[in-house]
Amino acid sequence: MLLNELKNKFKGNRKILIRLHPAISNITDQFHLFNENIVNASDYPDMQELLVATDFLITDYSSCIFDYAISKKLAIIYASDIEEYNKNDRDFLYKIEDTPFPIATNNRELKELILNYDIDKYEKNLISFYNRMGLKEIGKSCEKIVEVINKITE
Repeated sequence: MLLNELKNKFKGNRKILIRLHPAISNITDQFHLFNENIVNASDYPDMQELLVATDFLITDYSSCIFDYAISKKLAIIYASDIEEYNKNDRDFLYKIEDTPFPIATNNRELKELILNYDIDKYEKNLISFYNRMGLKEIGKSCEKIVEVINKITE
């Protein structure tokens, strides 16, 4: 379902990379769906490389969504257990509902979020969220580092 909905909404050929948390990555053999379009990426050593290589992220409560969203790429939180999760004091930095990421709590909601993904609204919410949080990233960090190195070496 997920692969079909992503293809319908965003067109073109799509692949799904599944990366489980290291604490449960040993259960990937239960996914019997791995094929050329659904790939087990649980053993891939560098999560950041996977984030750079992808166009769309669906995650649970992982903080990787914040690393990913700096690039302004599209993301959804899939939290089927959010009610139970919110009952426990998890000490989140932000309430999950206060983030700019659409939240699905079941497959039907996930399908609807993908089909009706409002990219403009997401980008506005993302910018607003990062402004409230004080993010200063503007995509020029490497240039600034090179400038500092050049000044030092001159």
